Amino acid sequence: MRTLQGKIGENGETSTDNVDKLKGLIGELSANVNHKEACAKLSQKFKQFWSPLHVYLKEEIKRVHAANNEKTNPKPSGEEQLYTSKLDAAKTALNSLLDHIYKSNRYNHEVPAMLDSLSTKVDGLHPKTFNEPSTPLLDGVGKGLREFAAVLRKAYVSRYDGGATIKRWTHKETGEIELTPNGRNGAKVCLHVLSILHTELNRLVKYCQSSTRSEQINKSTIVGEFFFDQGYDVSDSGEQNGELQDHKRMTVFFIYKRLFRDDDRHIFKDIKRNGSLQKLHDCLQTYYKVGHVATFAAKRRPCSIFEMLCWLSGLQCTAVYEELLNDSLSDLFIDPKSQVTDGELSAAVGVEPVKAYPQAMEYDGTRAAIEHLCSTAYDLLVYILGTGNAHTMYASDFSNNSLGFHYPTSGEDCLGMFMDVLSRLLPPLQFMYSRCTLSVQHGGWQECEYGKNIRTTKWPCKEHITDEVACRPNDQPKCQPTSPLMSYLNDCLPGHLPHQLSSIGCKYDCASCPSTSRKGQPCITPLGFRGFSGSTKTGKDLCAILSKIIENKHLASLFCLVTKPPKTLPEHFGFALSLVKGWSNISKLQNKNVPNVSFQSAFEASVRGLSIDLYSEPYELTKSLTKAYGSQSVFHEDCKHPHLVNFTSSDICRYDIADVTCAPYLQSLCANSYEYMAIKHCDLYLSWAIYLSWDFWRLLNNLYNDFCNIFCADWGCRGCLRGDTCKKGSHGLTDEKSGNPRCQCSSIVDCKGVSPTLYRYGFSFCDAVKLNDDKYKKKCSDFCSQLNKMLTSQYFKDLFTECDNFIWTIRQPFIWLNVALWSLSLFYLICVMVGRLDVLHIKSHLHSPSSHRIAAQSLLAAGRVNKLNRVFYLQP
Repeated sequence: MRTLQGKIGENGETSTDNVDKLKGLIGELSANVNHKEACAKLSQKFKQFWSPLHVYLKEEIKRVHAANNEKTNPKPSGEEQLYTSKLDAAKTALNSLLDHIYKSNRYNHEVPAMLDSLSTKVDGLHPKTFNEPSTPLLDGVGKGLREFAAVLRKAYVSRYDGGATIKRWTHKETGEIELTPNGRNGAKVCLHVLSILHTELNRLVKYCQSSTRSEQINKSTIVGEFFFDQGYDVSDSGEQNGELQDHKRMTVFFIYKRLFRDDDRHIFKDIKRNGSLQKLHDCLQTYYKVGHVATFAAKRRPCSIFEMLCWLSGLQCTAVYEELLNDSLSDLFIDPKSQVTDGELSAAVGVEPVKAYPQAMEYDGTRAAIEHLCSTAYDLLVYILGTGNAHTMYASDFSNNSLGFHYPTSGEDCLGMFMDVLSRLLPPLQFMYSRCTLSVQHGGWQECEYGKNIRTTKWPCKEHITDEVACRPNDQPKCQPTSPLMSYLNDCLPGHLPHQLSSIGCKYDCASCPSTSRKGQPCITPLGFRGFSGSTKTGKDLCAILSKIIENKHLASLFCLVTKPPKTLPEHFGFALSLVKGWSNISKLQNKNVPNVSFQSAFEASVRGLSIDLYSEPYELTKSLTKAYGSQSVFHEDCKHPHLVNFTSSDICRYDIADVTCAPYLQSLCANSYEYMAIKHCDLYLSWAIYLSWDFWRLLNNLYNDFCNIFCADWGCRGCLRGDTCKKGSHGLTDEKSGNPRCQCSSIVDCKGVSPTLYRYGFSFCDAVKLNDDKYKKKCSDFCSQLNKMLTSQYFKDLFTECDNFIWTIRQPFIWLNVALWSLSLFYLICVMVGRLDVLHIKSHLHSPSSHRIAAQSLLAAGRVNKLNRVFYLQP
C-alpha cells in the first residue's frame, strides 16, 4: 500500500515501475482467471512483484541495524546476524515454488514439499531485537507468505501423483497371457477401487436426489458432509477455506448433471443407475463368484475373527446364499400348524412373524440383518487392516475365497455354519466395542491407536530402547510404548490371550477348552489380524463401524429361531436375565390354554401343559425364578436378598434394604444369544430353567473362586505390590478384624486383574464409568461380597426347592406306578417261593413230564438260569 501511496523512492519519489507491477498483479487477481491458461502467467507476475520488494526489504534491514542503538542492538559480527541470509533463503524457496508451478503448469506431488520448505524458511524471520516502526514490514511479509502457502495447500493433489508406474503388466513366456507380480498387484488395487467407486458414487447420487438443486458444497449440506467423509477439505458455509468450491455455480444439480447422461462417457445412463460403472461392477461380482467355484471342494473352516469376517464377506458370492435366505431362513418363520390341508394336498402358508419377547420377529428384518452383516464384514476388514499392499492381503481378496474356506452346499447346513460363526464372532466384537467406547481413565481404548507400524507387546525390546515415557497428568494412552488395542487385535494382549482353536462346528477342536470349559468359561476365538496396511486410527474411529454390527438387533433374533441350550456362564447369565426380564410380581392365570397376553403367561401355561396339570400353581415357580434372577420391568421395593439383576443395574432395588446393593458390574458378551424369547419355545425354556439352575449356580461359584484367586502383584497394581494383605485366595475379601478390604486398588475398574478374569468368563464391565465414579466408586470387595451374598441367598435356595418340587410333582405318577408294579412283582415272587406252580394254576415254562412238581426255588439253580430267558409271559 505504501507503494500505491508513492513512498518508496529514496528521496520520497514515487517508483512508477513498481506501482505498475503491483497494479498489474492486482488486476490479474481481480480478473476472471482461466485456471489452465493463467496459472503460469500468474506465477510470473507474482515473481515480478516479489523481486523488487525483496531488494527493498534487504536495504531496510541494513538501515535499521545501522540506526539502532549499540546497546539495544549490538553490532553483528557477520552478515548472517542481519537476517538477510534468512530472507534470501525464503526468496529462494519461493522462487523454486513459483518456477516449478510455471514449468509444470499444475500442482503435483512436489508442491507440498516445497510449501513445507517455504514455511520453514518463513518461520525463521523472527528478529526479536528490532524496535523501529519499520520492522512490521518484515512481519507483514512473513504473514503474507504464510497465508500464501496456506492457500496453496488447499489445492488438491492426488496421493498417487508421482508414483512409479507399472511398466509391464503381463508376460508371455508360458505361451499364455499371465500377469506379472506388479501387474497382479495393480489389478487387485483396480478391483478394490472399482468397488469403492460403485458404492460411494451411488451414495452421492442418493444424496443429490434427496437434496435441493441449489445446495452448494460446504459443511452445512449433506453433499458437503459426503465429500468431507471421503477425505476432502470442505469449506465452511459462506467461506472458501477448503479445497472444494463453495460457489453458486457448484451446486448439487451441477454435480448431478455430470453423473447422468445417455452415453458411455458418463457414469450413469438412467435413473436406475445403469451404465459403464454398473457393468464393471457386475464383472467384479462375477470374478468373486468364479473364485468360489474354483474352491468348491475346500475343507478349511474359519478359526479366527479375521477368517470369519472373510467367510461372511464371501458368503454373498456363493451359490448357496440365495437358498439360505429364500428357503432355510424362511422355513423358520413358517408355522407347521398353519398349513392348509385338503385330502392329500397341502399348501404351507407363507412366512409370518414369530411371537416373541420383547417384540415379534419378522422375516424381512432378519433377512436384511444377514445381508447387512455380510456387507459390513467387508467394511470392517478394510477399516481394521486397510486396503492392502504388496506385502499384505489386498481388499479384493477378502470376498473371492482366496483363503480356500469351506461353504456348505445345502441351505440348512449353511445356516448352521452361519450361526456357529455368528456365535463366535459377536463376543469379541462386543468386548472390543465396549472398551473402545471408554476413555483411558476408565480402562478404555478410545484413544488407543491401531494400524500400520503401531507397536504391540510382541515387538522386540530394541525398538523400545529410545522410547521416552513421558507420563502426563491427563492420562493419555501414549504414556506407554505399546497399544493395548493393537495387541488385542494381534492376540498378544496379556490376560486376553485366545484359545488354540483349530476347527469349528458342533464338534469343534480346541486345545484350551478341556481345562476351561468345566469352569463355564467360553471358547475364546482368536482375533487373527496380522497384515495391517491402513493409516493409523483410534479406538473411537473403530466404534463407528463396530456399532453397525453390535447395534443390529435383528441378528439376535436368529439365535432365538435356532435354539441352543446355554452351556457357558455368560450364556446362562444372559438366558436367566432375559427369561424374567419382563415378568411382573403377580400373575395367576386361570385359563389353561396358551394365552397371547405375555411371555410370562405363555411360560406359566407351558408349566401346566408339560405337567399335565399336576403342578397346579405355576406362579410359585415363576415367582421363585423372578426373585432369584430379578425382573427388570418393575421397581423392587421389598427385596430382602440380592438378585442376579443387581449385577447389571444400579437402581433396580432400594438402597435402604439390608444386604441388597446394586451396581453395573457385569455385561454378558453372549447377551445377544438370548435377547429374544420366542413363545413357541416356552417348553424348551422351562426345561432349561428347571434342570440347569444347579449348573448356573456352580459356574457362578467358579467365577467367585477365580475372582478371589486374583493376585494383584502379578498385574502390577501399585497398592498391592507387597502382597502382605492382598494374597492369592483372599482378593476381594475383607479383613475379619479391621473390616478393611484386602485389595488396595481404588476401584474394581482400576484393578488390573479383574478385567482379564471377567474376559475369560465371557464378561465385560457393564458401566465402567459409573463404577469408577468418585461418588459411586465400587471396589473389588464390594463385588466379591455381593456375589457371595447372592450365592448364599435365600432366593436361590427357594429356587432349588421349587425346582425339586416341580420335578417331584411331574414324576410322582411314574414313581408310584413303578412302586406298584414292583410291589406286585414282589408279591408274585413271595407267592411262588412258598408254593408250587401247579398249585397256583400257573403254566410251567418247562416241558418235562414232572415239571409241575418242581418248586420255584429250583428255577434259581445255576443250570436253569439261562432258561429263564424263554419265559415269555414274564417278559414285557
